[in-house]
Amino acid sequence: MDDIQRKLALIDKQLTAGPANLHRQIISTCPLVFVAVGLIVGILIQHTFDLSLPLWLILLALLTVATIFFFIIQQFFSNHHSLLTTHHYATVYFALACFVCLGAIRLTSFHQPRSNDIRNFVTNEPKLATIRGLIITEPYIADNPDWAFARFKPTDPTSSFYLKVSVVKTVAEGPLGRNGWAKATGTVRVQVDEPVLDLKAGDYIQAYCWLDRFKPPTNPGQFDTAKYLARKNVFLAASIKSRNGIEILRFAQNDRWSGAFTKIKSRIRQTATRALLGDLSPAEPSRGLLEALLLGYRRDIDSDTYEAFRKTGLLHFISLSGLHLGILIGIIWWLCKTAGLMKPARAVVCIIAIVIFLLIVPPRAPTLRAAIICCVFCVSFFFRRHPNPINALSLAAIILLLIRPTQLFGAGWQLSFATVLGILLFAERIEFFIYDIYKKLKDIYEKPTNIYIMLIKKDTKSG
Repeated sequence: MDDIQRKLALIDKQLTAGPANLHRQIISTCPLVFVAVGLIVGILIQHTFDLSLPLWLILLALLTVATIFFFIIQQFFSNHHSLLTTHHYATVYFALACFVCLGAIRLTSFHQPRSNDIRNFVTNEPKLATIRGLIITEPYIADNPDWAFARFKPTDPTSSFYLKVSVVKTVAEGPLGRNGWAKATGTVRVQVDEPVLDLKAGDYIQAYCWLDRFKPPTNPGQFDTAKYLARKNVFLAASIKSRNGIEILRFAQNDRWSGAFTKIKSRIRQTATRALLGDLSPAEPSRGLLEALLLGYRRDIDSDTYEAFRKTGLLHFISLSGLHLGILIGIIWWLCKTAGLMKPARAVVCIIAIVIFLLIVPPRAPTLRAAIICCVFCVSFFFRRHPNPINALSLAAIILLLIRPTQLFGAGWQLSFATVLGILLFAERIEFFIYDIYKKLKDIYEKPTNIYIMLIKKDTKSG
């Protein structure tokens, strides 16, 4: 950007400076900011005060009527600028209040279990049950070599995965049925007391297990597993003594499509892993680090390496951020441009690449945020629109909060969105500030030289 463009941009910012102009500019160019703020405020209020659902529904109905009323009045007074501005602001803020109610309602519905939810089966005591469901994550084998008491009490490696429950068979009376099979919903965390090498994501299994609720931490400062998993709507643990307690079954009718999708996703991820890592053995210590750097999977990093990254403050290097996706899509866009494709065709190719990328990497907040923003950027070319970065960021927040509102309380979600918002708000201002300092310093250092040259020319002419 040359000096003229910088000065024009600075003039535009000065003309739009002030609370009133800034307020009007946000309403006209970034309307989704109000939707995102409303959802966030509603989720926070409901999380803090735990108000009843009927109260929120009544408030939503009243605020919706008020929003429609002011919107209609706004159309009637379109010729009166002052009244138009007042009614326009009233419409916007009543709509904001509606989204506050929607955020609270979404959090309430997220925590509200269905009548046949598996968590309703277990109260305080563990219960013996037989469950059937779909494995939705790859089984993770943990050998716990760094356990503090490993040398005093050796333990065998264990396996864990998440299971989407479809039916349950009980041995006692309960809310899901009595001494027989009953349909069930929900997700449980399964732990097997030995390695399971033949199970994979997408398998439909039957497990004989003990179901129990996660317990709160017993020591101060201890990690609260129950609270962490509750944000993912996982409330039960299924304990299985050995691999013999698990049977692989044929897919049930309801789980056929989801099982096929899970298998396809797992196969795409394995193909990408082989292409990037080659024939590197799973026992190789560097394999876990490469998987974290390239694919975002950090569970296979050995504890010494992980601790070294943490102590040196470089842990973000092994975290797959939105920048990785941005670089990838930028390269693909440039290749398509070099190949002569028009912008809509480039957008289609980039959207396909984004979908494949999401099938390979773990679904964390930074990658999902970047994927939504990139998709909005690509879709804007189909409608001949200029994308607004803050509006696109707000849309990403809205979608993720509607899918799982408890993400708002995760540090990863908060840091991801706060960092990008800070870049969008302050990066250009910091750039202008640094450039002004650079220009002043440059003028100071060049001015003596210019004066010296003028004096030499003057002496030459006089001589």
